[in-house]
Amino acid sequence: MSKLKSAAEMPIGGMIIQAGNSVDYHTGSWSSHQPRTVAGKCTGCMMCVNYCPDECMIVGAEGKVTGINKEMCKGCGVCIAVCPVKALEWDE
Repeated sequence: MSKLKSAAEMPIGGMIIQAGNSVDYHTGSWSSHQPRTVAGKCTGCMMCVNYCPDECMIVGAEGKVTGINKEMCKGCGVCIAVCPVKALEWDE
């Protein structure tokens, strides 16, 4: 695991100066609330996986979402909005 960057070490304006550097920035601490999975509801449609801007969805061996990467999730709620079976809800 790489060392977390301090504010002084981050590029101005959030410029992407190296491809693939998003793993160095754990942005989950920004959110006041994050989504959580509702046990047994996921059908494996992958709508949340396709729409999540931060690739936070954890997919299990059965091809269904089993959790959220809380270190990367910013709490935007897109996954909750696009889930057709309401398998995700806010976890405040």
